[in-house]
Amino acid sequence: MARDPKKFIERNVRETVEQYQQRPEVSVRFGEPVIEYVNIFHPLFDRLYMEDITEHPKAIYNPGHTIIVHYVPVLEDVEADLKANGPDAQRWEKAYYQSAMLAQFINKSIKESLSKMGRLSSITGVSSDWNMDMHMPAWSSKIVAYMAGIGSIGPAGSFHTKDGFIASIGTTITDGLYADECPEMTMEELDEEVRKIKAAFCYEDLADVACGEDMIAACPAAAISGKGIDKKKCLAYCATRNKRIPDPDICGLCFRFKSEE
Repeated sequence: MARDPKKFIERNVRETVEQYQQRPEVSVRFGEPVIEYVNIFHPLFDRLYMEDITEHPKAIYNPGHTIIVHYVPVLEDVEADLKANGPDAQRWEKAYYQSAMLAQFINKSIKESLSKMGRLSSITGVSSDWNMDMHMPAWSSKIVAYMAGIGSIGPAGSFHTKDGFIASIGTTITDGLYADECPEMTMEELDEEVRKIKAAFCYEDLADVACGEDMIAACPAAAISGKGIDKKKCLAYCATRNKRIPDPDICGLCFRFKSEE
């Protein structure tokens, strides 16, 4: 009997999360993994690439047809720790690092699953693949998770779901045909989708946004003004927390706010 490829992948991912959770060095509690499949030919990728928001998936792995995106929420209330303790929020930082490591284990599990089914695949990058000129990661797994309907984009590239805004998120590209057909989108619909993503990021050089006083006051780097987030200042501060991976997720103090459109 032929394997159901999605069930095979998803079972192996669940086992990977369970095994990771049992490792003695892992103290963060994770929830059930969510796995979705996005067509690599989705028209939004062309627009996002032209807008310098994320790398094009075809540039990462040209033979690909499907992007497998996985999301695993952190079940602990680390956001309360972040709000109470700011840059000294140790539970938030621990959740960030252990979540990022879990994403790597899941990517490996997905690649091994695909290989056993005779499929080719490629990871989309590692967490240290930053575009220093853009002050952003070269490839955004969070945007793919947004396109898959898992959650929404937030300030400084955060990702929001009903479970909060810190989670293991990763992507793998395969030549397997596992995603639905691409939606048909008009130029107006693409323009509006790009506008929404830009506004959600709250970066001052991406769109006209307005940030409230609470969001401005929350930033330890004075990188936020009424007109948005200064990416250069934001990542300069984040680099003091992690020089190799200046990810705003390690700070996260502005994540709970939104722009005031």
